[in-house]
Amino acid sequence: MFTAGRRGATVAAAPAKTNIEQIKYLPGLLSALYAALDQLYLNGAGRYSILRSKDLRSSPSGPWRRVTEPEPSHATVSRAIPPAFSQRKRLWVYSSLWLTYVDCPYASLSVQTLGYAERLLLDMEAKLAALARDMERKKERDLLLSECSAHSILWVFGLYEILRTLRESRAPQFAVLEPVFQKLEILRMPLAKHEAKNVKGSTPPPHYPTGCWDVDTGQVGWQVFNPRIGAMEVLSRTPLANEFLSVAAVPPKHMPPFPIGGPLGEFDS
Repeated sequence: MFTAGRRGATVAAAPAKTNIEQIKYLPGLLSALYAALDQLYLNGAGRYSILRSKDLRSSPSGPWRRVTEPEPSHATVSRAIPPAFSQRKRLWVYSSLWLTYVDCPYASLSVQTLGYAERLLLDMEAKLAALARDMERKKERDLLLSECSAHSILWVFGLYEILRTLRESRAPQFAVLEPVFQKLEILRMPLAKHEAKNVKGSTPPPHYPTGCWDVDTGQVGWQVFNPRIGAMEVLSRTPLANEFLSVAAVPPKHMPPFPIGGPLGEFDS
């Protein structure tokens, strides 16, 4: 119990005031330290860095970590497809025409829809790459990162459903698209149902992929458990789209005499 007189109270209060003055600067110091560490990480990180961990026990503002490179085949296919939407939209139209099948008549329309949706995602990725090392705009970057990740998840669901429908309708085109579908299965199951892809004879464990992104290209992806190999791997939206286009974008012998896909079919020269 405090019983000192007025003079004693003044002397006793002086250290407390000094401590308060020191504490006032603590948030600024911590913020500067976090920014410095973040910049140091981005300058020395591998190709991929973690977005924000989606694991149930992780903090939404937790630390970033390194993850492994994507599979070489995944990256190789990506480099074969042009990154600019003005060049890619022709490939989406070709893919929609190639997937025309009597027992799956609307797959072509769904493919064109994905083509339209991809333009916004490519714009987001380009902006993320530009903001990756700009610490003054870190808040803007993190918000865009979360938005791009959210829209990319829905886009992955869309491509998965197209290929699943092709498989169920026994479309002959599915055979060459099955490797892409298998990757989408591994990614879609934990994103949609929060459990790993089921393997016969086992119960799928709870699992949610950890978001990651490429600081050079801005491409968003996920570190996901692959039960077929019993290990984690990185799958990204844009490389998956590139792999699909590399198979499905077969130029038709004769283009239809009418526009396909609205503005999507208006090719740039």
